[in-house]
Amino acid sequence: MATSSSRHSKALPPAPTPKPLPLPPLDTAQAIEFTAPPANIYVTFADGPGTYLLRVVDSRAMPVRTIYDHHVVSEDDAWVEWDGKDEQGRDVPPGQYYVVFYKDGKALKSLSLIRRPPQP
Repeated sequence: MATSSSRHSKALPPAPTPKPLPLPPLDTAQAIEFTAPPANIYVTFADGPGTYLLRVVDSRAMPVRTIYDHHVVSEDDAWVEWDGKDEQGRDVPPGQYYVVFYKDGKALKSLSLIRRPPQP
């Protein structure tokens, strides 16, 4: 006579829901509008040596892509490009985005990136 044993499998907890990132003050003097990528972003490291991170977020402040993550020793300025893609390499749709500047984990400022639809 065969006996059946019941298997109990533990259900995995649901995946955590991503939370929006807090946006630092928006630099209203600078808005970058572009139709065809890349968007060119001028970066200054006037806050001194440290680890600088630039992250593109969407209009809900959800992360889209990290475009710069380096330890900076000198205060040279740089141009950083965003190719209009997310972390998985997919094109993001036209719309409002923000690039958020961090130094040593602290959000310093953000500026607006506006990706316009292509013109016919």
